[in-house]
Amino acid sequence: MTSSKKFLMGLAAAGLAASSVIGGAGAAFAGSNGQQIVFHDVQAPNAPHAYSIKITGTNQNGQPVSRCFFTEGEEWYNVNGYWWVGQVSYQTYYNAKCTGATIVSRTAWIPKERTGDWVAIAG
Repeated sequence: MTSSKKFLMGLAAAGLAASSVIGGAGAAFAGSNGQQIVFHDVQAPNAPHAYSIKITGTNQNGQPVSRCFFTEGEEWYNVNGYWWVGQVSYQTYYNAKCTGATIVSRTAWIPKERTGDWVAIAG
């Protein structure tokens, strides 16, 4: 193996190690400063499921956030990439764009700190 290949392999290994440390630190930090949400669509048997959910609240940085998420009609949907703190309001919709009549409109309390990174909300 040439010295340049050894150098590049070492550089790649160092980059991988650094990215795993940095990526892990973000999740651990956010677990103590907000939570991610998993939505559980608890409709009656044979009833159509929600295809979108609009969540409004505060993120881990204290900034207001309001966003529509396409749930794909799944019974369980992980709202990845968003960390919430405090009271959130949410509405579910039969369509994919958070428009039209709401199915459910509720609020939930998302703790700043807890074991794990996920809080379930139901609709």
